Amino acid sequence: MLGSYHPFPTSLVAEYIAHPGANAKIAAAIFSVFSIVMALFFNLLRHHAADGNRLLFEDHDRGKVKQITDQFRFGPLLYGIAFIAAFFNAAVSLGLSLALAVFFALPERPTVDSDGTHPAASGDPPETGR
Repeated sequence: MLGSYHPFPTSLVAEYIAHPGANAKIAAAIFSVFSIVMALFFNLLRHHAADGNRLLFEDHDRGKVKQITDQFRFGPLLYGIAFIAAFFNAAVSLGLSLALAVFFALPERPTVDSDGTHPAASGDPPETGR
């Protein structure tokens, strides 16, 4: 449900970014706060799903779950840096937010199996988990 509010901070940024100044910085700060809240709620949702393997398949890859958890753990902190940057330069703040969104949207990177080998080294096709 929180995602349905995304057009509001986005429209603020669209309206004020073309005119650098205090309003653009405030719009970027609001956008960053919204990103922090979204990242926090996403992490809570992931924690709820993964805690005690509550909502995961029985044969899930524990290493992959740990990798994803580790990757997303720093989202709120990194969006917090974009929030602080908003008070100095709105464009830098929005650039950081965009870079983070792209980073988290990219497909997962190859992992190392529990025995220390890379899955591609065994000749087996890599699993996407999707």
